[in-house]
Amino acid sequence: MLVQILNWSNNRCLHIIVLVFSFQTLIAQSKVGCRHNIFIDAIGRGAYLKLDHDTAIVRESEAFYLKVLLFSCKGEMYFERYHKSNNKIVLSGYYADAIKLDTITGWAIDPITGKRSEQTDVQYKPLRTGVWKYYNNIGQLLKKEEYTQGKVMSSIGFE
Repeated sequence: MLVQILNWSNNRCLHIIVLVFSFQTLIAQSKVGCRHNIFIDAIGRGAYLKLDHDTAIVRESEAFYLKVLLFSCKGEMYFERYHKSNNKIVLSGYYADAIKLDTITGWAIDPITGKRSEQTDVQYKPLRTGVWKYYNNIGQLLKKEEYTQGKVMSSIGFE
């Protein structure tokens, strides 16, 4: 599975292409690739994902990886973030489909020429929904939040 993660920060767009190997990769032709970027607010980045009948494991950075089960190209998904060092979960939750496509603008630097150019893209920004769980460095539950239409309805902390 080929996943492209976009990082829009400090008016710069960094394109990182990650090749994820799984048993499903060999039959990727039968998978539906999403046309638009899906912004994941929990990590502050967007991703081009493919609909799959299995959980995709995506390398997010040197410190974290994601497990994503995508239900819709508008962003409905179950999402988990893990520490790479100890494979402990950091957070988990559900996203509901985005209501509409959003247009975003950022700066991209061509890695070959070094030329900077303004780039415009469209993306879906799905809304957090249901129960989201947050964990400490050793995987113990710290907090639960209940979301409806992207808004926190309740929050319970644990010690």
